[in-house]
Formats: sequence, C-alpha cells, structure tokens
Amino acid sequence: MPASQLEKLGSSPLPRPHELAPAQRERKWRQFKILLRLRNMAETITEVSDGRVSSHSYCSDTSHLEFLKNFGRWESLFSTTRVSEICNVVYVWGLRWWRISWRARLIWAGLTSVGPGECQRRMGCNLRCIVVGNPSSGKPSVVEAISGIALPHSHHLGCVTEVRMKKGPSGSTFAARVFTGAAGSVVHEFSSLSGIASIVRTTLEDLAHGESNTSVADPIIVEITSPDLLDLTIVGPRRGRRSRRIQLASQEVRCRSARCAPYDRGRSQTDIDEGLKIDEANNGEVELFMAHPELRIITDNVSEAGDLLELFHRVAQLRLLANIKERIGEAIQTASARLAKLGPDPVQSVGDKRACLAKVWGIIAEVLADGATGRYSHPIFNHPDLLLRGRADALSEDFEATISVTKPEFRTSEYADKLLVHESKIGGSRPPGSINSALFDYRPRRSFRRALGKRYRGLFRGHPCSGRRYRSHSASGACISCAAVR
Repeated sequence: MPASQLEKLGSSPLPRPHELAPAQRERKWRQFKILLRLRNMAETITEVSDGRVSSHSYCSDTSHLEFLKNFGRWESLFSTTRVSEICNVVYVWGLRWWRISWRARLIWAGLTSVGPGECQRRMGCNLRCIVVGNPSSGKPSVVEAISGIALPHSHHLGCVTEVRMKKGPSGSTFAARVFTGAAGSVVHEFSSLSGIASIVRTTLEDLAHGESNTSVADPIIVEITSPDLLDLTIVGPRRGRRSRRIQLASQEVRCRSARCAPYDRGRSQTDIDEGLKIDEANNGEVELFMAHPELRIITDNVSEAGDLLELFHRVAQLRLLANIKERIGEAIQTASARLAKLGPDPVQSVGDKRACLAKVWGIIAEVLADGATGRYSHPIFNHPDLLLRGRADALSEDFEATISVTKPEFRTSEYADKLLVHESKIGGSRPPGSINSALFDYRPRRSFRRALGKRYRGLFRGHPCSGRRYRSHSASGACISCAAVR
C-alpha cells in the first residue's frame, strides 16, 4: 500500500490524554497495543562472523505483508490519530526487513543443505547438553555415562565440569586436554582416557584450596578430540546450597536399612579408584536383582519410576521391621541376663533406709529451695536432658516482672493504715503474712518494718491497755480494739 493512500486514513490532530473521554482512552490503549505488536513482529536469525555466533532480530516479509493486508481492519482504530508519519516509517522499515529476510533465507538454505555436522562446523559451535539436578542426585554419573570419562564423585565439593567432545578428522588419534577456566591455568594433555580422572580430582582440590564443603567458581574443562566422537558439550553445574535441616534420630535407622538391604547404586569413588569398570558394575547390579528374593519377580507392570520406588520402599520396610524385631528380642534377653546376675535386693537395716531417705529428701529440698529463689545452683539443673530449665527461667522472670509492676509501695502511710485496718478486721494476733512466717519474714515483713515510723513500731511490741501483742491502731493513734487513745 503506497504512502499516499496511507495518508488518507487520518489527518486529525492528536488530542491530549486529559481531553479524551473514557471510551476514547480505551481506544488509544488498543492503538498502543497494536504498535507494540508491530514492534514485536520480529524473528531471529543467527549469523557467523570470524568464528563467532551472533543473533539479530528482523521482521520477515510475511509479517510485513500480513500487517499491510490487515491494516484495513485496524483503520477504525486510527480514525482520530495522525498515522501518516507512523505508516511511512513502518513502510520504510518493512522494506528493509524484507531484504534482510531474503538474506536470512539464503543463509539458512546454505546451512541446511549440508547436514547437521557440517552445519555445526560452519556455525562455529556444537550442541550443548546441561545436566541439572539436586545435590548428590547423580549428575557426574550422567556425564560419565555419556562421555565415557570417569569423573570424581565428590559429595563435599561443588564445581562446574564441562566436557567438550569434538569429532576429529578421519585417521586422527585420540587427544584430550584438561584445564580450568581461570586465566593462566595449566593445560594437561593426554593421549588416552587413563589418568584424566586423577588430574580432574587433583585440579578440583587445588581450586578448593584444601577446604571441604565448598563451591568452586572456576569451571574444570575436559576437551576430547577423536574421530569416533560426536560434537557435543556436556556441562554439569555445581551443586546448589544445601538446605538447612535438622536430622532427628534417623542415622541409626538408615544404617540398619543399609545393612539389611544393600542395594548397588552405581560405582562409588572407591570403586573408581580401584579400577572397577562400568560394565562390571552394571553386571553386578543385574546379578543382584536376579538373585534378590523380592526384586527378581519384577514384571513389566512396573513401568514407571514411582512403581519401582514403591516396591523398593515396601521391600526395605519388610526387611527393616524384621531386623527391628530381632534387635528388640536381643535387647530383652540381654537385660534379663543382667537382672539375673544382680540377684535379689539386699536387705537393709532401718537406720540405713532412714539415712537414704533423709539424703534423698535433703537433695529434693535443696533443689526446691534453689528453684524458688531463682538460683538453680544444683548440678541437676545442668543436665542436658532437663528441657524445662529455660521455660522455668522465663516463667520466673515473668513472675518477678508482674510482682514489680503490681506490688504496692510499702513506704507510704496510706498502705500502713490499710494494713492495720485489715489486720484489725481479721482479729488475729499477728500481722498479715504470718501464716507463712518464713516467707513473710524474708521479704514483705522486713520491708514493712523498715518502712514504719517510730510511732508505729510500738504497736508490734504490745499495747499498754490490753496487754495483748500485735494489736492494730489507726493512723491517728486510736486503738481500734479498745477505743483507747495513746
């Protein structure tokens, strides 16, 4: 569609946003989304320059013509905007994208006509396979199975391992190199597979600087060239950060399960160091399954990993229960034998029993006294199995804080008057708190006596008119019991 026809689509001035009605604002938003769609109608082409791969975005002639063909349906949306300049820009860029699309088609036709191997060689790259998984999920085993290189299975070190396999020309020999991604790293060259695993392990330990349970930033690269290989790069990412978890009494159970159900899960690092081959480990695992009383009856019904996992769980549970029953029986027999050796309880005299009871009650009284005063000095409070000590400390602190907030002021005359009136109503011969004289003498009574003035101290030494001790008087000096005035 030429630009002259596009100019006829609309020439009205562009209104301001605050001058638009809600319906017009809705229409403007739809126009804006159409412009975004024009911008996003792009495809990606990969170009090769000096052995490097770069990606560019272009708009194909199909997308451009599809826009021009459907532009008539969008004419009503642009009825109130100035679209001449926009359409001119779109038309010019559409022609440029159309030319780029033909160049891209020629490049793609040249690459697809020679086959995948030659295409990868012309593009200057090869396929990359990234192995992803949780920590200790067997990522090195997958890389080892694909590449045929025995990599170290480290459970306490994390490092990115990149295996670059390149197909060499026909008649060439096997060649391998091991180096790291750090600048100035040493390159180790090999003419066979032997020795690669030990060099990789040594390089990994050097990168970790002898530390355990750490991650290494620089990758270890193993580059192999052989006419029998395919162009493939395998990347094993380093392990993620382990989640912080609490393990409660499960180590013994897992050890028992491992003893009663020893399943082969592939080669360990010890097997690799001893030279155990993959075929030998595979044959041993097959023989184990064929000789296993439960696993040899596996049929084709077990078609998924979940079914196999459920079967393993059931077999391990049955064997573990039998092992637990056997252990419990052995423990009961051992305890019975020890009890039989001890014999009956020796007869004690009355004095010995009294001394033993007195000692026990003395310890109990000491513990209770320390707990009541908040000292916790007895060694029993330091026992690791005593889980209530922290809770007891917290309750004691809360109780003391509550008492400190709610207790009255003992030094005021109003409190002394109220205490005397309350004691006179009770009619007892001792001031309040004397029911537990030890507790009252320890804190409140001592503070109360210190707070009283000289004129009230005589009240607790007796009254001249009644002859009774601990009579109560009011603040004015009048005796409440006999109405006598001092």
